[in-house]
Amino acid sequence: MKFEFLKRRKFWLRSIVVLIMLPVFLFSILFAILYWKQDHFVQELVTTLNEDFEGHFEIKGSHISPFENFPYISIDLEELTLFENETKKGKHILDIKDVYVGFNILDVISGNLEIQSILLNSGSI
Repeated sequence: MKFEFLKRRKFWLRSIVVLIMLPVFLFSILFAILYWKQDHFVQELVTTLNEDFEGHFEIKGSHISPFENFPYISIDLEELTLFENETKKGKHILDIKDVYVGFNILDVISGNLEIQSILLNSGSI
């Protein structure tokens, strides 16, 4: 018979493993690219914010949150603070515990920093 291999159990097990592992492998590569470029993205984002606004933005840290802002892959900017002026001696205008900045997966691969969504969590003005 010509299609005898379709009846073999080994063929189906390999096919299922490939169908499961391929998306996991691709997602792992995308996650690694984002992790590798995370510092660059955060630095460029904070620099752009400081150029566009009169005050001064500062963050304590950042980490990747792949599912927080689904379907976008997000970077969590932890403890974002906006100062009144650039000397940081003025009042805090804004304190936000977590700012999730969402990027499209394909944009991340191409190096484009176009923000798709912003999610704010626990803050005060």
